[in-house]
Amino acid sequence: MTEATLPPDAPANDRQDRALWQLLCGRTVREAAEAAAASERTVYRWLQTPAFQNAYRLRRRARFLQGLGALQNLTERAAQTLDSVLNDQDASPASRVTAARSVLQYACQSFELDDIHSRLDELERAREDDGESFDDWN
Repeated sequence: MTEATLPPDAPANDRQDRALWQLLCGRTVREAAEAAAASERTVYRWLQTPAFQNAYRLRRRARFLQGLGALQNLTERAAQTLDSVLNDQDASPASRVTAARSVLQYACQSFELDDIHSRLDELERAREDDGESFDDWN
């Protein structure tokens, strides 16, 4: 299989794959090179190739999304914690203000994101009505 037929998140060989995972784990280029039995210069060269960059970007995104999933599982407890601090008359005023600020900040961000999504949906519908798809924008 040639590099052109590989899926976008597949490095060209096992050495690149080992280097890629080391980099994703926060290791240095030197450490990634050692793990891949390659020179640092080779790893730097791989980092310049679109296929390696794409594989890195897609895998980094996948790892990030996994982390977000774990955080989403904690949101209900976090909201309950904020609620209990807000309602705890024995909590320090600073703690209660911090909790209140957090609630307001995240509520505003949620509203803003919802507004952005609505506007984006509207733009996409308008483009589709004109016979263009979102993919045509690139």
